[in-house]
Amino acid sequence: DQALAQVRARLQDDTEVIFCQNGLGVFEEAEKFLLPTLRWQRAICWFGVRARSPEHPEEFLVAGTPGIELGGSGPELLVQTATDLKKAGIEVLFEGPAAQAEWRKALWNLGGNALLTLANAPNGQMSLSPLLRPVAESLMLEAIQVAQALGVFLGPQDMERAFEAVEAGPS
Repeated sequence: DQALAQVRARLQDDTEVIFCQNGLGVFEEAEKFLLPTLRWQRAICWFGVRARSPEHPEEFLVAGTPGIELGGSGPELLVQTATDLKKAGIEVLFEGPAAQAEWRKALWNLGGNALLTLANAPNGQMSLSPLLRPVAESLMLEAIQVAQALGVFLGPQDMERAFEAVEAGPS
């Protein structure tokens, strides 16, 4: 709350804000401080970036699928942002309500990021261990049940999309 209040104090009313989030609840918290008066967008990224090595921090590896789901306060702002991102070679998706996109990404975070971290394995390595995918499926199915209980409906295609992103290793 304190960080968002400090950000709000520095913004002008005509500032355009893009919330790049990686998880649930970010948007709701930011909405308290920022959204009523600002032009905003939310971006949910389906990829991660890390330095290739400590010796070459300027070289990056991209893991996941290079796509961003956008949503926001005005179509003209979304179109401009989508155009800019596409020029940079990033696929832009517009797929359903924000809550559905957030939960779909949470499936990746839960079944991919968290589990692979515990297994000390990078993205793209899920298929190398026959034990990881069943555990990930169980975690994702439970998350889908929670989402549905909250009124957000996800299906098997959302879980498969999360697995596709998890299996897309570094490039």
